[in-house]
Amino acid sequence: MALSRILASFLLLLLAMSARAAQPEKIACVGDSITQGVGAQRGRSYPAQLQELLGDGYLIGNFRVSGRTLLRKGEFPYQKEKKYRNALAMEPDVVVIMLGTNDTKPQNWKHEKEFTGDCRGRDQEAVTVRRADSSASRAS
Repeated sequence: MALSRILASFLLLLLAMSARAAQPEKIACVGDSITQGVGAQRGRSYPAQLQELLGDGYLIGNFRVSGRTLLRKGEFPYQKEKKYRNALAMEPDVVVIMLGTNDTKPQNWKHEKEFTGDCRGRDQEAVTVRRADSSASRAS
């Protein structure tokens, strides 16, 4: 009897794992005009290239809005956009964030002390922030 329970549990685990493996890994690319692909050839935004490179086992979502900021007190905060809500609705496994370029404008950067906190947003896990001067720091 105990052996049949173990076997049944093992089979359920295998079934769950195979069902998960059949689902593509979801990656949400959120960002500004760089994510949108401004300046790139048509259809060559980095999310489109990422989809090409990774193939069918991945679903890449391009949730881009030109001119947006990561700073919630910036001119045009990304978090107020419908694309932000769409990215959350995707329930991605991975999120690639390309925001910050517009945050360095003087009218936005006056809120620089809030940048790391705004990076964290809904998820309080630490994130790596790469500044324009290419130094990396770990948010604590």
